[in-house]
Amino acid sequence: MEARVLASFFSLWASLLFSGEASLLFQSDFALNTQLRGWVDVYQKSPPKFPDNYQVVTEEGKTFLQTGEVMFGLSHKLRQPIKVDDSISLIQIAVMLRQPKEFTGHQLSIALSSRATVAADAGQAFWRLRDSGFIANGYIHNLQGSNFIAYQKEGRQTRSSRPIAPFGLLSAHDQWQEWILIYDHQQKQLKFYHEPAAATPYLRMYYCDLSNIELNSVWLGAWGTQYRNVTVSVIYNTEK
Repeated sequence: MEARVLASFFSLWASLLFSGEASLLFQSDFALNTQLRGWVDVYQKSPPKFPDNYQVVTEEGKTFLQTGEVMFGLSHKLRQPIKVDDSISLIQIAVMLRQPKEFTGHQLSIALSSRATVAADAGQAFWRLRDSGFIANGYIHNLQGSNFIAYQKEGRQTRSSRPIAPFGLLSAHDQWQEWILIYDHQQKQLKFYHEPAAATPYLRMYYCDLSNIELNSVWLGAWGTQYRNVTVSVIYNTEK
């Protein structure tokens, strides 16, 4: 199954989309959406209420979202909800991101959430003790508890970090890196990659079960993180 996952996502994705085995439920295009229409902030405003905190910029031929040094993230609804049941094989969020060195003390986060918008209590993917979904959170520093992946079901969150060093989810500052977080519903696992060509996940979590949960939005943390491309995809269970 591991080999099929890698082939599906990293080599055969286009053919899966064509065959109907996979569906692309969200893809950002910051170059065509410089006003960030559809992206919702902590104030439940779209475009965001304070443009200085979320700007689309172009540097060295690349267009990306530059977030401010604030704790409040942004969310965007998926093209359609994902109902987690036996028809689902894999759910993936893939994000091309970069952390400028000046923001080195802040943690990066990406998530898929049952919420339709940002949690208004703190601008996060989940309202405290509510909601469901899965998340990757970390940075370059070698601190075990601050670098983790987690799944959350109806407010109860369970986290997992690497058992041995290195712990950091981010491999370098000032460099574009792709974070890929996959929920494997058939194996009940959560898998994190920061090197798409890697044969095994950098971090894997077992006994994750999001059965009967509906995922509605993708969420991106702020804290100065830059985002170039964001996709959410599903691979369906054709053996059902």
